[in-house]
Amino acid sequence: VGRALGPGLRGNLVFWLLFLSCGVSAGLGYVLLYPGSVDTLVGASGAISGLLGAAVRVSVRRPILRPLLALGPAVTTLAFCLFNVFLAEAEGIAWQAHLAGYLSGLLLIGPALHIARHDLIRSPH
Repeated sequence: VGRALGPGLRGNLVFWLLFLSCGVSAGLGYVLLYPGSVDTLVGASGAISGLLGAAVRVSVRRPILRPLLALGPAVTTLAFCLFNVFLAEAEGIAWQAHLAGYLSGLLLIGPALHIARHDLIRSPH
């Protein structure tokens, strides 16, 4: 994701804003699902999940943004969701925050690439 956003101050700033946005979205997603909860969320796993979501949309072979419903992103998203359903059995893991962060990354990478580098959002055709 960092490589796709580009080098220099602009690319690094957009990377960190994406990371923080995914982390905040992860926390907000958890709060929306459990508004009365007094549980404390600690860690960066929601933000890291967001970077994973962003990464599945950035093509490795060609410098383009892959469509949200392309086969690769769709299969990876399904696998990520199933993995987090299994995490639901573990005590103390906010898997809901992982899913919210991942979804944020899937959706926010397009605008992040647009802000950082206009050349990566070309159509693959």
